[in-house]
Amino acid sequence: MKTSEWVPAAATIAAGLFAAWSAYSSATISATSATISSTMKAESEERIALLQKTYQDRQLDIEMVKLALNILGGETSDHTQQSRQFAINLLEKYSGVEIGDKAKQAWVTTGTVAFKDSTAGLAPAGDLSKFWAKSFFEQQMINPR
Repeated sequence: MKTSEWVPAAATIAAGLFAAWSAYSSATISATSATISSTMKAESEERIALLQKTYQDRQLDIEMVKLALNILGGETSDHTQQSRQFAINLLEKYSGVEIGDKAKQAWVTTGTVAFKDSTAGLAPAGDLSKFWAKSFFEQQMINPR
């Protein structure tokens, strides 16, 4: 067999093999892309659902805090101590704020709590001289890092 006869045949076979390999690779890549795309879409939908549930849960927490504050804002008497204790437990659970035993007892018995601790960032209305954050920010303005 002469070289001029088998070279075109070998080229035709090589072209056929390359075409088959190309088609196989293309199909594999296409299938992989479709799988990745559907996986990403499912994960995105899952994240959206989780965010929506978290938002709804937080809205319910806010409603429970409002309920607790309404109960605590009501009448203070011996007959309301159980409901006031319940409201304090609600407030602590759904606000995420730990309430000390002294404050709990004060809210149950007297209906009021005095916030006199200036280190907690609480000060009477209009009296910011004891507000720790004010002095902190003023200091930062004078001596920035």
